[in-house]
Amino acid sequence: MNKILKTLIIILNIIMLGVAGYWFYKNNEPEPLIVILGQLATILGLLFEEKVTKIFTKNVDNSTVKIKRKKTDTVHTEDIKDSDIDIS
Repeated sequence: MNKILKTLIIILNIIMLGVAGYWFYKNNEPEPLIVILGQLATILGLLFEEKVTKIFTKNVDNSTVKIKRKKTDTVHTEDIKDSDIDIS
């Protein structure tokens, strides 16, 4: 994801998190808690996106492996023996 866009989305989510926190503090209703949990999940997903999009292949013996990846994915291979690996 574009770093500028990602940063803007994170900043927007932090602002929304603050508004939801203020809303919960003022009214003590369950709706802001749902918003707070959603914003936290979104922020965590954006911050750890790079770690989630890594593809790992380990301990492959006598196999044919085909991996389709996106431009932003990274592929790590370890302990490959007598195998055909096609990464596209």
